[in-house]
Amino acid sequence: MSELDETTRSRGAARADATARAGDAARAPGARPSSATLLGCVALLLAPVAGSAGGALELLTLGGIDPASDPAAFLGAVTAAPGLWSGMGAAMLVMALLTMLWAPAVWRLAHGSSPRWAWAAAVGGALFAFGQAVHLVSWIVLSQALAAALEPDAALGVIAAIESNGLFTVIFAPYLLGALLAAPLAAIALWRARLLPVWSIPVIAVASIGMLLIGTGSPVILIAYPALWIAAFAPALARLLRRRER
Repeated sequence: MSELDETTRSRGAARADATARAGDAARAPGARPSSATLLGCVALLLAPVAGSAGGALELLTLGGIDPASDPAAFLGAVTAAPGLWSGMGAAMLVMALLTMLWAPAVWRLAHGSSPRWAWAAAVGGALFAFGQAVHLVSWIVLSQALAAALEPDAALGVIAAIESNGLFTVIFAPYLLGALLAAPLAAIALWRARLLPVWSIPVIAVASIGMLLIGTGSPVILIAYPALWIAAFAPALARLLRRRER
């Protein structure tokens, strides 16, 4: 009985060792990428397109209205164009889902070369995805619900109470951190994995800072943001596809 147990343990250890080696080989620099990893890289390129599409729908809905300076006009615009506002919400949801795909793909590609930067990129992506979900609910869903269900004065009172709540500031902070840091951290991680040229890092940093400072109210940033993002990350997908063809 003891010999059988020993044999079983030996076989189990051998299988575990083989699985670990296979995982290490898959994460090693230059390894042939899996279909899931390629899908994550495609999601990395599509995420800013979805975000800019949502920003364009927001711009069409509001028509230049500043919600902070004229919240009554903002609520009126949302009520007048519920389809456009809902479309913006759908686009932002797609961006959040794409972020959930690309963050683990970046981690998998970079972990073998630079574990610290891989984890930093993964945390940045997680913050960005979580922050997008909070932004979707607190900004898009809530504003539409308030505009439809309450009188303007009551709706404005609810918005003011939410904005002055400290907990709201805390849970909204990941969106700002993710918007600023997620893409640059991913670029650094992929550069360390020898999948991106070094110029990709300042390019994506400019895109992230520009979007955070200017926002989606400018048609210029709605075009420049995805263009710079794709230009920065496209070399990684191209190199992975060449590895796939080997």
